[in-house]
Amino acid sequence: MAFLAMNLLGTFKATLDGELITRFATDKERALLAYLAVEREQPHRRDSLMALLWPNQSKESAANNLRKSLFRLRQSLQDRAEDFFLATPAKSNSIL
Repeated sequence: MAFLAMNLLGTFKATLDGELITRFATDKERALLAYLAVEREQPHRRDSLMALLWPNQSKESAANNLRKSLFRLRQSLQDRAEDFFLATPAKSNSIL
């Protein structure tokens, strides 16, 4: 199992198995990863994440941003997202 470590105070820093993750495209991706890591004990509804991160955008725009952010996070985690919490079951509205 992969080991993800994050520094959330001060400058954001995330490492995966000791390797620095530098492929975050936006601050929202960092925020999403941090939120899901801190609140990992429960699934999160997509609409709740959209309202948290993109409160002033249309539902369609926020949904598109969330999809893109989750896709890029999986890439940043080198497709080992299943080891963590980025499971999105088919036909689901929740992020586990």
